[in-house]
Amino acid sequence: MVYVAGHAFQDSDKTVYLAPREFSKDQAAATGVSLQWLVDAMEQCKAKEKILLLDACNAGPGITVQKEPSTAEMFESLKAPPGQAALRTVTGIASCSKGQRGQVVPARQHGLFAEALSEGFAGKADKNRDNRLETTELYSYLSDAMASLAGSIQQRQTPQLFLPDNRPPRLSADAKKAIRTLARLVSQSEIDPAVARNQYDAAQAAAGQEIEPKLLFGLVLLKSRQKADALKHFEGLKAEQPKLLLPSEALAWLRFERGTVSAGVDELLDLLDKMPKPGGPGEPSSRETQALFPWIGQLREFAGTVDERRSTPAQTLSKLDAVVASHGDAAVKLFEQGREETRTKLKQFDARLESGDEAAKARLRIDRRKITEYAQFPLDAAVEGVLAGLDR
Repeated sequence: MVYVAGHAFQDSDKTVYLAPREFSKDQAAATGVSLQWLVDAMEQCKAKEKILLLDACNAGPGITVQKEPSTAEMFESLKAPPGQAALRTVTGIASCSKGQRGQVVPARQHGLFAEALSEGFAGKADKNRDNRLETTELYSYLSDAMASLAGSIQQRQTPQLFLPDNRPPRLSADAKKAIRTLARLVSQSEIDPAVARNQYDAAQAAAGQEIEPKLLFGLVLLKSRQKADALKHFEGLKAEQPKLLLPSEALAWLRFERGTVSAGVDELLDLLDKMPKPGGPGEPSSRETQALFPWIGQLREFAGTVDERRSTPAQTLSKLDAVVASHGDAAVKLFEQGREETRTKLKQFDARLESGDEAAKARLRIDRRKITEYAQFPLDAAVEGVLAGLDR
């Protein structure tokens, strides 16, 4: 059992340092003790039960919340090994929750958390009287006792429990290696279908039921121009994992390429409905979704102005515009950038059609109707997005 009572500070990269006597805020890394180091040391300890009690965010004048967060936020700042939890064998109890500070019970001249801890370990927390204090018993007692004691100081302070999670990584090292090997195929100019299938089978065998090999194989099919197989593959993925963005993104593109533009716009609407919206006014979308809005704008303008069959109803396009608007002003700006790019390329085609000879015009008319002249599927970003999640 480790009980830390004192002060702690967080630097600009969110690393928390416990503050010993000679601590300097301006040299936190050199003079402090990293909370991460302490937790890592406890993780290496062979004890069967390990508990860290963190009481290091006291109330008082001159507190800077960004540099002196709550102890709950200190636990949340801990970094985990790839694919694992930050606390694997250590149980943590924070003295207070987010937005709170450690309070003092004036009548006893003790911190609220410390006072409840001392009473709990003196015997009051052992509710079943078996002379063994389980972590859950202790936490339950702390919650009740601190709520009772806080009544005299009119300040709320609630502890927070952080349970260990020692499950193995979702993906083994061999699985990640096989997945990355499959991903490299997407960057190749020529893809051997037999090699691609073998690498897909190897990645799937190593990864079990995880989705990454299926997503990447779909991208391999798309890159190698196996459109029918790619369409069938992503339709199956969408049915299997309806909340994922990539299947709808790929299906929209494939339908535009195949000339079923109206169906492609319907896929864009489905994609937009699944894309997370900003948390509040003025907040940006995620990096992944920000990159999609210009591309969606390119496709939308193609459907509205270039598609000669006008197969997409105007009300459907208006609905797409409204859904984009619901994602905020930043999304609309990016979306309009994409639309303008398509309009610019269309003007260039029309200008060339006015001045070229008849043979060149015939070729230009064919190219003018191709979605690939106005946009490209973001393959590299899609692969990067899949690989970025390997450690989740």
